[in-house]
Amino acid sequence: MAVLYEDSFVLLREASALMDQVLLQTADPNASGKIRAAFYKLYQAANSATMISPPDVRAVAEGSEAYRLIVEYPYKLYYREGRYPGADLKTVFDRWVLEVGRYVDGLAASAKLSVAKPSREKQ
Repeated sequence: MAVLYEDSFVLLREASALMDQVLLQTADPNASGKIRAAFYKLYQAANSATMISPPDVRAVAEGSEAYRLIVEYPYKLYYREGRYPGADLKTVFDRWVLEVGRYVDGLAASAKLSVAKPSREKQ
């Protein structure tokens, strides 16, 4: 089954639902792991959209500041290292949902304009 840009948006919705669940259940002993998993889903959304992009779009995306920040914060700092924000967690998370959503939207639009074959096809 082919991966589509819509799959990245599904991951964004899943991340948001997971974070909402954590914020509603304040006494959850697994809260830290769920928070980290929610940030990881944000990274997965951006990364999967990048990987399915045509080679020319992918090359630009991987070198972009937006992708670098997504890797640096939601993935490395918040997910891998567990150093996510405490007091303003919901605000920071929502900002990253918007940033990743914009990133994926941009890739999808660029892919439509690309003249290169998608990277998942044999050349």
